[in-house]
Amino acid sequence: MGRLVDPGGPSPADRSNVPQDTYSDRLVKYLPAESVAVFLSANILIVSSYGLSIDGSTTKPDDGWLFPASIIVFAIVLVATPIYLRSQRSPGKPWVVNTVVATVGFVVWAYSIGGSLFLASGTYVPLLGSLAALLFTFVVPAVFKPSPK
Repeated sequence: MGRLVDPGGPSPADRSNVPQDTYSDRLVKYLPAESVAVFLSANILIVSSYGLSIDGSTTKPDDGWLFPASIIVFAIVLVATPIYLRSQRSPGKPWVVNTVVATVGFVVWAYSIGGSLFLASGTYVPLLGSLAALLFTFVVPAVFKPSPK
């Protein structure tokens, strides 16, 4: 099973028919787990370094790098997500929709875990983050069903 959603149909390598990914397959493949893992690790470093709480307050002094560091980490992972997913594509298989969906998914998950960018800017609402992650996770694989060529 490849990293990206496979619409099924003939395989370019051996011309045998490949089954279309199921809902469960799409659920796993549309979630940008690699990007979220990298972001979560960096986010934990930032949150713990500044003692950042859910209301955006800090228990340690802000040296002026909290917000810039949060933006830099978020931006790097946001840009790296489509680059990484493009590198995982199979020849002759669609990858653009998968990449766009997973990149949007990264933003949803970064918000839902209380990313330091959203905490520091005061835009994080836990209920909204939870609902967004739930909706994205379970609705997107049902809606985005690629059709074979």
